[in-house]
Amino acid sequence: MATWAVWRWSAVAGALLCVVMLGAVAVAQTGDVQTDSAQTVTPEPAPTVAPQAVVAPPADAGVPRGALERVLGLGFPTIGSIRYDDEGNLDRVSGFNLGLGWSFRYFTGDPWEPEAFNSYWGWGTIALIIPYVEFGFSYPIPISEGDRFLVIDFGLLYLIPYFQFSMYY
Repeated sequence: MATWAVWRWSAVAGALLCVVMLGAVAVAQTGDVQTDSAQTVTPEPAPTVAPQAVVAPPADAGVPRGALERVLGLGFPTIGSIRYDDEGNLDRVSGFNLGLGWSFRYFTGDPWEPEAFNSYWGWGTIALIIPYVEFGFSYPIPISEGDRFLVIDFGLLYLIPYFQFSMYY
């Protein structure tokens, strides 16, 4: 009975500590709180911003740098992140794969373009220790305003053909 009481109070203390830590992180991220010498908290007034005209990018602008950050799919990689090169072009995708390993995919040639075949090569591991190499093409289909793409991949894993689906967002 005493063990249960200790566990219960430990859980309550842990939950309160998490709430306090999350509140501190939220305050630190927003940065809109000032303290004076009496340690009273006063919020800063919100800055005023003049409205600006929104200009749509040209149709051939491709995917702007930073518009895509994550990958979620059914292949190599399954869950991962997107990296950009110095010119702002989508350069590579890396992350965890369903084969219980890690994947790296590098796009080659011209900048990554929606509704076009984009070539890639990649490497990684399956079961954390078995290496693999892949080559292929990805075909991204925009499913919203340029910030989400359904990507169909056609490739060779070693010499075995495959296709897979991913979501870049």
